[in-house]
Amino acid sequence: MYGEPFNSPIKFEPIIDHAVNCLKDIDFETLVFRGFSGAVVGPAVALQLKKTWVLVRKPGDSAHSCRRMEGGVTGRYVVLDDFIDTGSTIRAIIEAVNESSMCDHVCVGAFLYQPGWCEKVSLVDRDYWLERINGVKILNWVYSKPKLEPKPKPKKAYAGKVSFNGTPFADLAKVSFNDTSFADLAKTPILNDLTPVCEPAY
Repeated sequence: MYGEPFNSPIKFEPIIDHAVNCLKDIDFETLVFRGFSGAVVGPAVALQLKKTWVLVRKPGDSAHSCRRMEGGVTGRYVVLDDFIDTGSTIRAIIEAVNESSMCDHVCVGAFLYQPGWCEKVSLVDRDYWLERINGVKILNWVYSKPKLEPKPKPKKAYAGKVSFNGTPFADLAKVSFNDTSFADLAKTPILNDLTPVCEPAY
């Protein structure tokens, strides 16, 4: 079930390992998240990746702090969320970073850690979900690109000698019959039905 609490290491550890494996080759400096589940997964992933992390508070959450964000974003950052419903969480995180961060920054994309959600979204429906988060790239889908059909290999030009009854075609082209060239004879129905024999070149 989406949004199920992570109250067991059996559920918790595979999620952390999967996120670390997918994000290890992404160029970014900061991991940004919101909410309780984000606070459980985010620091663990950031620690293994040796990245800084930022917690964005939900509206009305002023426990122990009056700041909208805990930490600061610098450079390239990734938004961490469980799955997309309305897209409001990811949009709110990016809005908070834009309003609160004083340094230059850019959102590389979002990573969704809830098992199974991204895999169930068909290629046709991806644009629908991307519209909900204003086109932010979903990094999970970088690892599930559709397989492309292989392009047909171009046919190689035949390097052999074309002959007819053992006579090279080049010599046949010089032959005439009743002052009619072989090229013209080749247009006749009789010769059109004859199949040249190909001799491979060695």
